[in-house]
Amino acid sequence: MTTAAELMARAKRVNEEGAALREFWLTILPEEHCPDIRQFKLWLSMYGGLDNCVAGLERTAVWLSQCESENAQILADGGQPNQPKTTVDIIQYASKVMRNKRDGLNADGEPDRPKRYRRGDQQ
Repeated sequence: MTTAAELMARAKRVNEEGAALREFWLTILPEEHCPDIRQFKLWLSMYGGLDNCVAGLERTAVWLSQCESENAQILADGGQPNQPKTTVDIIQYASKVMRNKRDGLNADGEPDRPKRYRRGDQQ
C-alpha cells in the first residue's frame, strides 16, 4: 500500500521530470507545437520514465526535421509539398515512439536489436 509520503515524493518527482522534459522539448522541437505540461507527465507515467520519453522526443525531432527537409526539396523541385505536421501529428508520433521504446521495439515497430553486418559492409 502506498503511503501519503510516498505519493507526495512521487508527485514531486513527476513534476520535476515533467518540467525538465518540457524544457527539453523547447530545446529540440518547435515551441508552437509544445503540449501542456500534463502531456509530459502523462508520457512519464505511461511510457516507463524519463529515458524512454527523452529518446522519443529525440526521434520525433529527427522525424520532423526529415519531413520539413522533404517538403523543402519538393518545393525546390516545383512540386506541391505535403501538409505541414500539426501539433497532434507530432504528439502522436512521439507517443508511438515512446510506446515502442517501452515495448522493446524500434521507431518502426520492429524488435529493437543490433543490425547485423555481412562481411564487407561498412559499419
